[in-house]
Amino acid sequence: MFVQYLRQFVTTPQQSLSHWRTLFWLFLSLTFSIIYSILVLQQAFDGEYVVQDDARKHIFWMRRFLDPELFPNDLIANFFASVEPFGLTTIYRFLINFNIDPMVINKCLPLVLGVIMTGYCFGICLQLFPIPMAAFIASLLFNQSIWMKDIFVEATASSFSYPLFFAFLYYFLKKSVIPCLIVLVLEGLFYPPTVLVSGGVLFINLFQINNKKIHFISDQKQLKFYVAGLIIASLMLVSYLISSSEYGPIINVAEAKTLPEFQENGRGKFFTNNGIEYWFLGIRSGMIPRGLFTPVTLCFGLFLPILAKFPRQFTLVKQIKNSAFFLQLLFVSLSLFFLAHLLLFYLFLPNRYTSHSFYLLIAVSTGITLTVIIDALLRWVEQLSISQPKNSKIFQKLLALGVTTIIAIAVIFYPSFLDKFTSPNYKEPREASLHDFLSQQPKDTLIASLSQEADNIPSFAQRSVLIAWEYSIPYQVGYHRQIRQRAMDLIEAQYSQDLQVLRNFIQTYNVDLILLDGNAFIPYYLTENNWFRQWKFKAEEIKPTLKPDTPPAVITMLVDLCAVYRTELFIVVDANCILELPETQ
Repeated sequence: MFVQYLRQFVTTPQQSLSHWRTLFWLFLSLTFSIIYSILVLQQAFDGEYVVQDDARKHIFWMRRFLDPELFPNDLIANFFASVEPFGLTTIYRFLINFNIDPMVINKCLPLVLGVIMTGYCFGICLQLFPIPMAAFIASLLFNQSIWMKDIFVEATASSFSYPLFFAFLYYFLKKSVIPCLIVLVLEGLFYPPTVLVSGGVLFINLFQINNKKIHFISDQKQLKFYVAGLIIASLMLVSYLISSSEYGPIINVAEAKTLPEFQENGRGKFFTNNGIEYWFLGIRSGMIPRGLFTPVTLCFGLFLPILAKFPRQFTLVKQIKNSAFFLQLLFVSLSLFFLAHLLLFYLFLPNRYTSHSFYLLIAVSTGITLTVIIDALLRWVEQLSISQPKNSKIFQKLLALGVTTIIAIAVIFYPSFLDKFTSPNYKEPREASLHDFLSQQPKDTLIASLSQEADNIPSFAQRSVLIAWEYSIPYQVGYHRQIRQRAMDLIEAQYSQDLQVLRNFIQTYNVDLILLDGNAFIPYYLTENNWFRQWKFKAEEIKPTLKPDTPPAVITMLVDLCAVYRTELFIVVDANCILELPETQ
């Protein structure tokens, strides 16, 4: 009886969200999502200077909404303000109206987004397989997968795409027309690439196969729903293209292949001679998203097609509904993936069209697979209990509990066996006092630096930088050419032996401060610094000036006269001091 009750509790079908058993598993799913987000929040607020990696470029400029005097005439701030989707900017601006720092908003939003995403993930699984425990397992594993990476915790436009895309799929499966259409609009406002996937799902459902022939669907109500959805999706994409950044055009493939920025050590690494990496594993070009099978328990999802071949042994597979949905979503995602490669980079990056779908499909498949296996094992134990003597029933109960416990431990407590579970990719400064100093400078201060620490200055010191590696996105030609020219001019000025070259650079860009790494004039610095690793030809040109038997770069002779901040790690030189120095001195 115990095994029977256990099986009824964990594997009995129940699709109603109002049933107590469904509510129990949903509550448990949301609880784990909140627990994981709290673990991340602890890291987010573990110091004064902590910022998420991608938030450094997508969110920093929003501090203008608190203080309009920040980042005046700043190319980088203006560029990222122009490319951020309307929805993301609007929701941050709304919250900033309550006098909340955008970086604080950025750290807290993942908790809210995680709860929404988890609820819809649970609902999607329940629509496909009406076993609440399977929906719990799917949403739990999806949460583990997402929180072990930084793709969601960044709370940028791509983070909003997960709950919105899941919401669309949930309402689509329920055939809830109005909510589905509303979510389509929101997708367009927050992350347009997901509109293409959602629109693809609608489009493929316009057709049905009868007698090996393809026909339009006969249900007029559904036909109107799909057509309305496609019209809305088209309008959202057109409006996005019309309102695209003025820093275009988008770079074409021919030019991108000639630029080191898109090669091995480049900021937008994309092209490679390794076909497997390019088509399957590349972070931007590959079909398979990074860490798809992290945690490793997600590998169980690969066995679902095998279990479906044995319905007599695994009877619960008969509960799978709308199995065609899995293939439809897979087909749409892969089609858009190859289309994005064909139209590179006009549909942005190909990987963006498979990542959401693949993460969801493998999580749902794993939830169903593990539930089917548990049900089969419990049924087997029940049968043994009937055929075996009474004195052996205790063993059967222990066996049932043991199997259930082992799977529960593997699924629920997997993060406990890891040295590090969450990986939000938060960044901290190498030297906090540097940012304390820079934040005290006038708000219109412009800082020139080749140091990686320049990536953190706009977020921590709230001051403008001429260039920084994190912000050197190479996809919009108008923006990238300016950044590239600035970087090359700065490299020339920093390592020049001619004072006039340095002065011309300062006057051209109205630079106020120059930030130098303490080891910037040691040869190995050229192999460690991102700018030089990207542009090897520049490094080769500069190496001779770093030899002991050659005259040093002129700026090294001005440090004692013009440095306003100096430690072992960093030197800040006053650019105006360099301009004012007499030639004789």
